[in-house]
Amino acid sequence: MVTNRCRSTHSTISMKKLFVFLLLLLTSAAYSQLMPYRLYTKWGYADMTGKLVIPAKFDQANTYDEKCALVMLKDKYGLIDSTGKLLLPLNDEIEIYRWQERKWYILKTGGKYGLVNPEGKLILPVKYDEVIVGGQGPYAGAATGDTYVKVTKDGKVQEATASDWKNLKKVTIGTVEGEPFNDFVEPFTLNNKKGYLIRGKGAGYDSIPAIYDAFDFFDGDYNVRMAKKDGLWGVIGPKNNIIFPFLYGVMGRSASPKFNLYTGMRYGKYGILKPNGDILIPFEWDRLSFANDDFWCMAYKNGKVGIIIFDASAPIFIAPKYKRVTSAPVKILEHQGKKIRFFYVGTEQGYGFVREDGVEYFKDK
Repeated sequence: MVTNRCRSTHSTISMKKLFVFLLLLLTSAAYSQLMPYRLYTKWGYADMTGKLVIPAKFDQANTYDEKCALVMLKDKYGLIDSTGKLLLPLNDEIEIYRWQERKWYILKTGGKYGLVNPEGKLILPVKYDEVIVGGQGPYAGAATGDTYVKVTKDGKVQEATASDWKNLKKVTIGTVEGEPFNDFVEPFTLNNKKGYLIRGKGAGYDSIPAIYDAFDFFDGDYNVRMAKKDGLWGVIGPKNNIIFPFLYGVMGRSASPKFNLYTGMRYGKYGILKPNGDILIPFEWDRLSFANDDFWCMAYKNGKVGIIIFDASAPIFIAPKYKRVTSAPVKILEHQGKKIRFFYVGTEQGYGFVREDGVEYFKDK
């Protein structure tokens, strides 16, 4: 049994589910500047030029973190170093946990569990009935029968007591501090116009007066809401402050408030306007959908999808030729003093990474 106390969205990745373990939010300089590379149906690793340097022999391949990467070979899972060499014997399952801001690995074989540190070193052999790791606790732990051990964040194994184990297994529920992030409580109608009741410090019930034609999509990440006034859509905040001016006849539901960008539609096609009304992305797309990390969006045209990146001096386009593009956060590596971003895309034959300059880390038949 594996127990995890970490409540982060990156707390645990099950290795026998879909290949989404490739999409962990890892924004760091890797131990080795290698990225998974799919050659037909097998996976290897390529360098920053896109050259395959570890042969494509794995059934699945995760990105490197610190000194190792997680791979699957013949329905078994293992950890490899930067040369592709297995660091440990293969296991039935390996699960990834976040603890003390680093990735630890839980091994499972034959119903028993072990623990590997972020460098790929075996800390606890695969002999325990239960392992607990995760969150910000001072130590991890393992138990088998009446024998208990605990592991410090630097990988030292110490004897533990039943009391230590009991304390480690406690699940506490934290209190909610502050007020709910969503200040928009309830819409109301007055003289055929709509307003909104607002909660929060300094926000009275008349904060959003009844001057709007309609309200629509609420963005909980930024506490803003789409509003329609005089036939045009814009975006307002909880103090009736205009976040995005009323420019759109039809407004899309996807947005990047961080960059003050919202999708709109004209003549049945989507585009993006700047807050001053200038066109940033022409209205020629079937659909535009911003990703979870704001600075890019998926751009759909003629049944295919591409990528538009917004945090440069001008938008960067990756042509719409993929079957799908995942909205998960991108993988970022540092190379020659620059941060290089990789996006995870799908074709008819499988998934793979594409670099922000369009270089593909996969090859289909």
